[in-house]
Amino acid sequence: MTRINRRDYLKGMGAVAGTIASAGGLEVLAQHRHEIATFPNLTQQQPKDKLKMDLSKIYEQSGPRKYDLVSSQSVKLIFSGLMAFSREGTTCVVGFHSKESGKHRHHLRIKVFRIEADTCTLMGSEIQVSPGTSMQLQVTQPDVLNGVYYLHLPQLPDGTRHESDFRNVPNLEGPDWYNSDLNAQADVHNPKLIVENGLFYTHQRTTSTFRRQTSEGNDVLEVGSIANYIGANIYLKPGGQVKLTVGAQVITLPQVAGVKYEVQFYNHCFNKLKNKDCVNEFKPYHLTDKTERNDFYMNYEGLHHPPPVEYLLVIAAKGPGSSPDICGRPGRATDEAPCAGVGFGGREGFPSFP
Repeated sequence: MTRINRRDYLKGMGAVAGTIASAGGLEVLAQHRHEIATFPNLTQQQPKDKLKMDLSKIYEQSGPRKYDLVSSQSVKLIFSGLMAFSREGTTCVVGFHSKESGKHRHHLRIKVFRIEADTCTLMGSEIQVSPGTSMQLQVTQPDVLNGVYYLHLPQLPDGTRHESDFRNVPNLEGPDWYNSDLNAQADVHNPKLIVENGLFYTHQRTTSTFRRQTSEGNDVLEVGSIANYIGANIYLKPGGQVKLTVGAQVITLPQVAGVKYEVQFYNHCFNKLKNKDCVNEFKPYHLTDKTERNDFYMNYEGLHHPPPVEYLLVIAAKGPGSSPDICGRPGRATDEAPCAGVGFGGREGFPSFP
């Protein structure tokens, strides 16, 4: 087993200092600019079973930053890399992009950690997951929540969106993108994980900001920071458990006092031509080649009928690097070319919680 002291790790990593600079080289593409999207106060749509919930186990309920998540979950799922989050009935289906482009492909890897006394212990070894591998997630005796929820929060006192809000995940079917249903190919987002219980939220946003635009620089919309790491908290009653099955491998995570678990699903890019991971491979300020700028373009390869106009994700301003609060895996120094998930949540988006 590999032991990592989480506090020492995060303290050592720190935040990489950097000056926020405008992506001036790309301004030539932005011929028609829109004002940055604003986030009005929300009319909260309460879950039908809210009266049965102890919301104090989920987020703070007082103070100027109400709704900051508290660490009361038994199991935390962490998703990073190219993938799609889709609503199917009352479940959330997470599809991991595995179709190759001319330059890039993505390969799913899973790590499971046991956290006790603020120390992360790797359980077993990293799991390499091939396309076509079956995966199943079973939750026994859930607590607080009964079903799948997506965190939508009122704006902060300074008028910005809360960093944990699930709407930091770009919803390609929503009004900021295509405002229409898109038909995803099942064989592209493969393997898949069906989640039937948990609270989805943004675990970490990019510090860099982005805009949506065409390759010609038209129809520009400032989208700000986007979700870089996506979390799903699962709460268990005493005696409950989460069981993850990956192929023939079964990982059981029982509820134990003083113990938490973190399951990381890591689907990042591999450069086929250079035969190595795409670490510092992308050129986020590249003016003409979308395949050099980031791997966002690969989302369109997962559609049966790509939309007639392809919107690209283009950096607007560079932010300082940051490290996610997760076990055992350092964050990249910068996030100018994020390899991150997108949503297929319909025109109205994913259902709101609280």
